[in-house]
Amino acid sequence: MKRTLCSIMLLISLLSSAEEEQKSKIIEHQINSANQSEPTKIYVIVPDIMKQGEEYKVLYLLPVEMKDNHVFGNAMEVARKLDLANRYNVICVFPTFSDWPWYSDHPGNPKIKQETYFLKDVVPYIENKYPVIKKREGRFLVGFSKSGWGAFTLLLRNTDVFEGAAAWDAPLTMDGIGQWEAANVFGDMVNFGKYRVTSLLSENADKLKGKIRLVLTGFSYFRESTEKTHEIMEKLGIPHKYEMKQYPEHKWSSEWLGRSVDLLLGSTGKNEKNNR
Repeated sequence: MKRTLCSIMLLISLLSSAEEEQKSKIIEHQINSANQSEPTKIYVIVPDIMKQGEEYKVLYLLPVEMKDNHVFGNAMEVARKLDLANRYNVICVFPTFSDWPWYSDHPGNPKIKQETYFLKDVVPYIENKYPVIKKREGRFLVGFSKSGWGAFTLLLRNTDVFEGAAAWDAPLTMDGIGQWEAANVFGDMVNFGKYRVTSLLSENADKLKGKIRLVLTGFSYFRESTEKTHEIMEKLGIPHKYEMKQYPEHKWSSEWLGRSVDLLLGSTGKNEKNNR
């Protein structure tokens, strides 16, 4: 009897593991881009049930590291654990970059055209291969640290391309290129000025006053920068969702992602502030 019970439990465990493996499978694509120094990958998670003829929103999870490095966690494994694709009925996408991602085009190196790579290679690849909404309303960005910066700059420089962006624990008020491999990607201060978040907020304030398109969800390291960015948006009259919550680790797995996506994809259209 005991042996039979153990066999049944083992069978249930194996079936559950097989079901889990099938569920929310991470699909891998490799692409070759003239805007990157080597081949890159695009990882995708689609909803378990996709209706024929339906077009889906895309949630771009932006990397904070180069290549397939995971020092700060694995974004797609966290997305799968949170079941984001099914919970929000979206297609989750995570592209890799051949160099440290700051989401800038280098002024002199054609193999470090990160913004162009994302706009001209990654987004079209997804929109040609998957049934997605091929306009602004279907494209969303989320990231932290470098990729939180990237989420904001990509939207602010391309307000007609992306609908919303969420950032957590990002150096959004950074005003130089002396840290975190920034100089290797921006090249010089003149080019950096084109991507400076504080400047872009001021330049695009009028375009962002219709509804909430930006989300800030707290910090681990960059408390001052997060608070300052919120204050700047308040002064400029830019509607946004804001929470000043501290999460324990500067990683994908630090619980901020689920909350950020919830605020990003569940926008109510009014300014919100929550100092939980």
